[in-house]
Amino acid sequence: MTRKCCIPGCNSNYKSGEKATVYAFPKESNEYGLWVQAIPNNLKVQNPSKFMGICQKHWPEGAPMKQVKRFARPKHPPSIFATTPKSAMQLICASNSRNATQRGVLLTQRGQFKDELEPFNEADRIGSWPTFTQKAPTLEFVSNGQWLLQLNESEVHFYIIQDRKIQASLMVQDNFCVNAYRSNTPISVSQFLGFQHRLERFSQLEAVQNYIRHADLDTTSEFNSHLKAISELCEGNTRQSFLVRQLSLSHSDPKGVRYMSQDILEAAKLYFAGRSGYRATRSILCIPHPITLKQHLGGLGNVGTDNDCQKIIQTHLERCTPLQRCCSIIFDEVYVKPSLRLSGSHAVGFAEDCSDKLARTVLAIMIKPFMGADAFVARLIPIYSLQPQFLHSQLLHLIRIIHLCGGTVITLICDNHFINRRCYEFFRRDSPDQFDEAWRVANPADTSIPLFLIYDTVHILKNIRNNWITQGHKELQFTPESGGPSLIAKWSHLVELEETSRGNIVRPTTLSPTACNPSALERQKVNLVLDVFSEKTVAALRVIDRSSTAEFIEIVLNFWKTVNVKSPNSHIRLFDKYRAPITSTDSSNLVNLMKFSDMVERMPGGRGATRARSLTTETKKAIIQTVHGLVGISNYLLSKCGFAYVLLGELQSDRLEGEFGVYRQSHGGCYYISVDQILSSARLRRMQLYSKLQVSTADTREHQQSLCCSAGMTDADMDAMDGLPDKVNNITQEEQASLYYVCGYIAFKDSLDSPYDGPSTYDNSCEFASMVSRGRLKHPPEWLLLFSFFATRFFATLIPDASITQPKHLLQSMTRFLMCQLRLLYCNASRRD
Repeated sequence: MTRKCCIPGCNSNYKSGEKATVYAFPKESNEYGLWVQAIPNNLKVQNPSKFMGICQKHWPEGAPMKQVKRFARPKHPPSIFATTPKSAMQLICASNSRNATQRGVLLTQRGQFKDELEPFNEADRIGSWPTFTQKAPTLEFVSNGQWLLQLNESEVHFYIIQDRKIQASLMVQDNFCVNAYRSNTPISVSQFLGFQHRLERFSQLEAVQNYIRHADLDTTSEFNSHLKAISELCEGNTRQSFLVRQLSLSHSDPKGVRYMSQDILEAAKLYFAGRSGYRATRSILCIPHPITLKQHLGGLGNVGTDNDCQKIIQTHLERCTPLQRCCSIIFDEVYVKPSLRLSGSHAVGFAEDCSDKLARTVLAIMIKPFMGADAFVARLIPIYSLQPQFLHSQLLHLIRIIHLCGGTVITLICDNHFINRRCYEFFRRDSPDQFDEAWRVANPADTSIPLFLIYDTVHILKNIRNNWITQGHKELQFTPESGGPSLIAKWSHLVELEETSRGNIVRPTTLSPTACNPSALERQKVNLVLDVFSEKTVAALRVIDRSSTAEFIEIVLNFWKTVNVKSPNSHIRLFDKYRAPITSTDSSNLVNLMKFSDMVERMPGGRGATRARSLTTETKKAIIQTVHGLVGISNYLLSKCGFAYVLLGELQSDRLEGEFGVYRQSHGGCYYISVDQILSSARLRRMQLYSKLQVSTADTREHQQSLCCSAGMTDADMDAMDGLPDKVNNITQEEQASLYYVCGYIAFKDSLDSPYDGPSTYDNSCEFASMVSRGRLKHPPEWLLLFSFFATRFFATLIPDASITQPKHLLQSMTRFLMCQLRLLYCNASRRD
């Protein structure tokens, strides 16, 4: 029968176990006792017989064997027990006999041997720095080639170099301080240097070098060292620097302040590209939470106000070139849904021009610098019924702010609404006599600089098409630029062209039934207007011999090409001379604009559907004023401001219309949005602009004082403060317990240290807070608790029936403001001292 292993838990040679060689217990009593003694306590075999055995798994591989008769067995007792911890292992040590005879030294001979400790100490002790530098090359670990030695005047360096890399380094300074590194990991060797932390013996140095060679590498130190080297190589490359920074953030403490200003700005770009994508990206990259991002970029105050307007103008113009500081002002209204919302104890939704009425529109004023700088909305004003005087005063104030910030307003741009026309009349009324043209007035900030008043060319193009449709016969009579008799452009020719080509698979034009018969709402779409005024339409009309209509469309189309130039190279790419920028005061495109203005001026004008075959008087005046204004702007910028070219396409209000679209898209694409929704969308846009300008408001945030805090203290307020100590003594136990819990929350959130570890005076209050906080209470400082008592009593005195729904946030804001004021007083006192 096969012998099985007797160690509990080992199944060698059992049916469920592996086959193994099993060695029987020795028959010799001494050796038998050693085997039994080697078995751990938790695996002790009860009275093992000599016929039981232990399998080969309990000896190390290659253990020395000895021959006993015909069989071989291990020379030493078993030592491997996989299911037993080391703490249960019994150490078997050889006992040293105290018999002097057995030890080989007799008592009478002990004093005759020379003591070797004293010479060793003399040789091992480091006497001075020259002695150390002289003996360092003869050290065993240096002489055998394990370490390389470098001697300096005040330092001795030992290195281990493998594969041209320093694997370990040891530096001894002339004051015998030791610095050790294993690769890039600093190694602490103070346990080898004694109480003074100085190298005193060569044996200490031997122990230190041996410890360094076998020390473990620190992952963080190695990672940071390699990351530093990579960051130096990637300096200047934005994409690679961002990836390096992500690696650094992955090893930083998530609870500390780890995001730099550049990290916030890069994260803001990702956030504004798409909020859902940003949340998904946070699972891959180390970027801040949206709430953290808004806290860093949220120090903007109220967006759209006068203070915000001056701040953003100054910030933006500081980063503009001298040519970009020449700018235009674009203004328009967006219809909103009258609504009222309470936000931070303030009502949002009332009109600024009529404080007791809900706003029905929002007046948006945008500043558009020249030469490619970013346009931005400077003012958002809720309006009940916009009046020309109010609009004039707002524009006047904004022009002066821009001038104070180093900018110059060249032109005002708006649509051809009668409110805007009357506003322009106020500017002309206040202008000196030297500017007597309708399109040019004196700049209110500097009367020596002209201010050009023009209308949006996109609206002018739509007005031409709408005047054509609303004329009684849908016909317009005009005189061609080449002279000759008057011609008549008929809208019916366009309808005929669209109907004849409707059944074709390939159509010669982009005309559609909607473009030929637009509804009142569809008349606001620019793409339908461009379907009419296009080169394909001109060519198709000439093919069917409708030359008069084709010539009128071609004249308007050339006007549109000239005023819609937004790139200095578009005329080269499209091979069209009308798309060239204005580069000189005698440019052919300026001449063509004046010819178009002369043609419109010869039209009789009128109002209503019964007018003559002509544009309306308002459209006619708007075209003449805008054309002369564009020519005047081009001449002024080229001759006075040093511009190399002028792009007339920058003098449009499409950027402001696009901003309105962003506001609507931010709230579900609803056309009628509220004032509060516009302001919240504008706040995000302002944060996006700051991130693009590489400006973080995290470090420049100021305390935003509420409007209700700006009033001075009355006599009743002073009397209330004088009686506070008596009222604090009358605080009920229940309210005291609640305030203790609230102050504990503030101390936890703001990391306020408490001078005591447990409750002392407020035992009952602490008991309530401990139960509510589930045992994670942070005891507040006593000054914070007293401050909360006084604050709540003062608040209750001013508003007797008030109830604070969020006391934690209210007291936290008050505490932070108090600490800021105390720091300010301390700094001022330190300066005086």
